[in-house]
Amino acid sequence: MADDDNQAPQEKHDRTSGEPTHRQRLLVEGIITGKTQAQAAIDAGYSPKTAYSLANEALSNPKVQKYYQKRVDAALTDTNEIAAVLTTQMRGDFADFDGCILDNGDLDWPELRARGVSRLIRKLKITRRFVEGAPQVTTEIEIYSAQEAAKIHAQIHGMVKKAAANPDDIAWAKAELQRLIDAGYEREDAKKLLIQAEPKALDWLVG
Repeated sequence: MADDDNQAPQEKHDRTSGEPTHRQRLLVEGIITGKTQAQAAIDAGYSPKTAYSLANEALSNPKVQKYYQKRVDAALTDTNEIAAVLTTQMRGDFADFDGCILDNGDLDWPELRARGVSRLIRKLKITRRFVEGAPQVTTEIEIYSAQEAAKIHAQIHGMVKKAAANPDDIAWAKAELQRLIDAGYEREDAKKLLIQAEPKALDWLVG
């Protein structure tokens, strides 16, 4: 295919190594981060004119599928670890630190870790000074916002849905596409021009 023929020499070498090409790996990374298949392909270096079909072809390749699954598994592990931290932050309370501040103002870190609340701490400030000749220590603890943690947790687990495309944008994109076709452009060429002028049209024209 012409688009593949323009790949760098290293990519052609990768074809025989049992590993995805550099461009295929970029495609997978783009999809994992939430891009549409076509946009991920374009960002990976495929031609906008054939991005969607070439992405389909690449994703049907066994070695690309294997790499995709590997990256998804890794992302899932990272997500679970992040979710565990966020859950702790959502349930955090200053009462969790009761008895964990030592007389010298320091924190009893072993005890905090044993309670599983050391991750609650966002900032820690210990001030030592003398007041009228007597030593005084102040320990200030700022914990992560439970509300912010809950918001991020919801996003990770897909509880916050992406806003649907504006119907007016979809209508505009279709009208512009038709205008270019009526002006004499082939459909794919017209689509390419439109996407170059407004990248978001790639999503608006889906379906």
